[in-house]
Amino acid sequence: MSAASPIVSIIFAVTGAGYESKLETAVKSIRNQTISPEIIISEYCHRPLYADFARQNKISYVPFNVSGKFKPGKFNIGAARNAGICCATGKWIYSSDADVVYPLPDFFEKLLDISKGHDALIFPPMKRVQENFVDTFLRRYEQLDFSDVPPNDILSVQDGKLKPPTDNEIHTEFNSKRYVTFTGDYKEYRAHLLRHRLRQFSPWKPTFHYGGIMAPRELFVRVGGYCERFSGWGADDVDMIWKLEGSAKVLELCRSDFKSFVFHLDHRWPYYSRFRAEKNRFIHKYRKRRGIESAIAQDREKLKKTFELAKRNFIPAL
Repeated sequence: MSAASPIVSIIFAVTGAGYESKLETAVKSIRNQTISPEIIISEYCHRPLYADFARQNKISYVPFNVSGKFKPGKFNIGAARNAGICCATGKWIYSSDADVVYPLPDFFEKLLDISKGHDALIFPPMKRVQENFVDTFLRRYEQLDFSDVPPNDILSVQDGKLKPPTDNEIHTEFNSKRYVTFTGDYKEYRAHLLRHRLRQFSPWKPTFHYGGIMAPRELFVRVGGYCERFSGWGADDVDMIWKLEGSAKVLELCRSDFKSFVFHLDHRWPYYSRFRAEKNRFIHKYRKRRGIESAIAQDREKLKKTFELAKRNFIPAL
């Protein structure tokens, strides 16, 4: 790493259309940070959708192309994250999602401060913007006062200000079906699952970002990067945390004295495909039975091929 290299590389793994406005706000929030991270958009795709966005915003971009018919519900987000890691030049990697923004300008500076004595940081505290107020949040982002954020974990945007949520159960509609997002604490959520007829589509919204993982690039590579056997969101994060906790000293930010947080832009979407979730769970349990050394060795071999493809496709920022 040269003297001019960034300290932190932030990787946004994306797939599918519709993230432009969220990514634009996320990029804006990062460029307002007290440090200057490198930003990389890594897209899992059959046909690249974010190349123009990356070029216009002077962001590094790497498409992880898949051959054959692209099935949106079966995307391999672990491969996209690994492609971004390959192309990153920062000492630290921060893995993020396109629906997460960083309005507090010293967020990454505080991460670096608290990282001393730890190999990896996971579970950053998180506020959630209530789904029906996300568009307002994006439109008025630069006018909102983030120095006086309500203590609530779920927030609305009313009268140009961040305010507590309007309801504990957020009703949304997707593909002409009704879903409920539950925003209470975990104990209340468990009771909610037992009584609600749509419980399979009623996720509890946690107060930390599960996908927000920060570790040295060298450590990500040493543990083989993200497992590329999963499909859809979430399982790759669970598996990565398992490998990190078995290989390094990990700090859970939400249980520490870390005094900052990110914002998640809640969205209209069913919780998960039950079949895909069960398949991912089976894969992860199988890997755990085989042991962490076996999992890392397998992932390292796959990572080599992903790195070769990523290097060929990488488009650096202008």
